[in-house]
Amino acid sequence: MGFLDDAIIKTKEVLDVACKKTDEIVTVEKQKFNIASLKSKREKDFAKLGKIYFEMIKENSEDQSEEVCSLVDDICNKNDEIARLNDEIDKIKNG
Repeated sequence: MGFLDDAIIKTKEVLDVACKKTDEIVTVEKQKFNIASLKSKREKDFAKLGKIYFEMIKENSEDQSEEVCSLVDDICNKNDEIARLNDEIDKIKNG
């Protein structure tokens, strides 16, 4: 029975490693999707900000509106979240 027991134990170990790797891949892919989604939203924010800035220049306005400040904050927050998710992916890949 020793050989069969050893084979079962080794098979279980291999399956455990495979499951762990599968979980890592799923987590990484989810984070990549989150990053892509945030980048898309950030691009929309940049477009809004550009339109607002254009209108401000067009009108020769010197003051910044609350909407401009809010969009700048949103872009910064998305940049921070993208960096955090990239760090998480690196940690998962490196162990």
